Amino acid sequence: MSWDVQGRPLVREIQDAIRHPVKEEQVSFLSRSVTDLEIRDILFSLARDKALGPDGFSVEFFKHNCEIVGQLVTAAAKDFFTTSNFLREINNTILALVPKVPNAITVSDYMLVTCCNTIYKYITKVLVNRVAVVLQDVISHFQSAFVKGWRIRDHILMA
Repeated sequence: MSWDVQGRPLVREIQDAIRHPVKEEQVSFLSRSVTDLEIRDILFSLARDKALGPDGFSVEFFKHNCEIVGQLVTAAAKDFFTTSNFLREINNTILALVPKVPNAITVSDYMLVTCCNTIYKYITKVLVNRVAVVLQDVISHFQSAFVKGWRIRDHILMA
């Protein structure tokens, strides 16, 4: 296998190993620069009633104070996509098990709540939005659980 200057395998060699390779235009789409508008749209697409992150700020805080903190948040998100690094504090997540029933005993009696920092949510949502565009071309129709709108039970019913 050949490697690029950063020690990663070359895209064309990965594509040869994948049954449904990503096309060059899809690679360009996935790797294009993140725009201010893209980050702003993501901010206003996030649900406002979610739990606070470890930093103590909610999505609603960032939406309400967009004129004050918007440029800093945008710069932080864009910096991640440029350098592939961000502060360790941004990557902190709190996992909490909340009982669904009184006297919970088994794992299924609990609901998992993850509290992520809002900037982390922005970065994740950029990645999710981009991958979702090419996913249907990459994932086989037999792997329906990975594609939005497709369900495993649909294939069971057909069988």
